[in-house]
Amino acid sequence: MFFAVQGYDWWGALLDTLDKIVKIAAILLGGVWAYYRFIRGRVYRPRLETTIKAKAFYRERKFIIVQLSIKNIGLSRVPINHDASGLRVFSSDIDRPTEPTNEPSWARIATFGVFEKHKWIESAETIQDEIMCIVPPNHIALKLEFRLCAMKLEWNTRTIVALA
Repeated sequence: MFFAVQGYDWWGALLDTLDKIVKIAAILLGGVWAYYRFIRGRVYRPRLETTIKAKAFYRERKFIIVQLSIKNIGLSRVPINHDASGLRVFSSDIDRPTEPTNEPSWARIATFGVFEKHKWIESAETIQDEIMCIVPPNHIALKLEFRLCAMKLEWNTRTIVALA
């Protein structure tokens, strides 16, 4: 064999080189996978689901109970910004004249802080808060706007409750 040199192991050198190439390729593929999994895939991006439910009842006056919930569907802990989060209550009453449009005129009657006993929400956690308020007379409907702010992001949910 004309490649044979006295005292030199060609097979060992070839296998050693292949071993190094495979390790470099594995490190590069692992880096590409991590980039797509964690950065492009936004795995640790804050993801929340907010819901709002309301129920009106009468006991000499009109009352409404509002149930707010947050579910963290992401993989990271999300701190709650209490200064920018809240529940706003708007009303539409019988006595206020409105133009014939699709949307009645709404007047804000109250603003409430939300989730004040919670500083953050953990991954896969669901937290709930309830608020009860008195509804002034002559109001036929309430619009509830729930806003949650965290990490320069905001989630908004709203619903309209008829007061029959």
